[in-house]
Amino acid sequence: MSVVLHIGLPKTGTTYLQEWLKLNNDKLRQSGVAVLSSAAAHRLAAASLTDSSLSSRADVLAIERDCTLPQAAKEMHDYVGHVRVVSSEYFFHCDPSDVRVTMDALGVSVSSIICYVRRQDRVCASGYAQEVKALGLAKRIADYGEVSYNPLLDWNQLYEKWETAFPSAAIIFENFESCVANGTLVKTFRASIGATEVETFDLPERVNESLSAHLTEFARILNEKRSAYDLDRLMDIQGRTKLPPFAFDQATTQLFERIYLPTNQLLAKRFPLKFEEYCTSGWRPNGIDMTDRLDAEQQADILFRYVSRD
Repeated sequence: MSVVLHIGLPKTGTTYLQEWLKLNNDKLRQSGVAVLSSAAAHRLAAASLTDSSLSSRADVLAIERDCTLPQAAKEMHDYVGHVRVVSSEYFFHCDPSDVRVTMDALGVSVSSIICYVRRQDRVCASGYAQEVKALGLAKRIADYGEVSYNPLLDWNQLYEKWETAFPSAAIIFENFESCVANGTLVKTFRASIGATEVETFDLPERVNESLSAHLTEFARILNEKRSAYDLDRLMDIQGRTKLPPFAFDQATTQLFERIYLPTNQLLAKRFPLKFEEYCTSGWRPNGIDMTDRLDAEQQADILFRYVSRD
């Protein structure tokens, strides 16, 4: 049994690709590519979480309640002769060696591992904006202290760990930002799962989009005041206005560069022509940080748009 694992890194189009898989489930299955349900995929990843601080989280416990491991295993074995695509953002939090133990116990062979990565400062900036938007975060960037090395953001080490755990699998790393800029995110994903020739539906719009810099700060202020707000309304404002995305300032961006440039250069050697921007000095933000910079006039403008329904 051949399995393709999609290791969904934060803010690299994982939700979008999972929605695309769901939308095209029938077409893919007819062509020999079976997509595991999100419940089953997440359950297999949860079974590989050995860190108690992660396995005891409320979201992981909910995954275990919603789908048992035998149910996930049955779904994995249901489609004889099919390539199974298993996509979960929880694999990112797993030690690859533990995932190997889980897959061996199920009697499956992992043929390919797909991972989209983006520049480390942009992953963290997008993640911060997402937590403000979706989780009620009120912390300022400065509250996190100085940037330091985080092994979870070391893409070369990530590659090495998966390669060590699955030496026979093809390890495919893609540049998320390049794919988005070139409109090839789905194209590269289709190729990786063996569905290049399959006629599929396209998603009509972006999924799980982050708030702009101004709206991120507006939401953070409301979170700080513990004021409830209509997130859909903020997203509607975003769709009607041209505001820059949230990003760290230049000084913070340079700290990320200093820490991760060397390891990115190692990754770039594995994938020539894919990650030049990540391993070239002179990183620049692709947006702005409006933390504590949203003046009264700007707040009033956003508030006016928020209460106006036309």
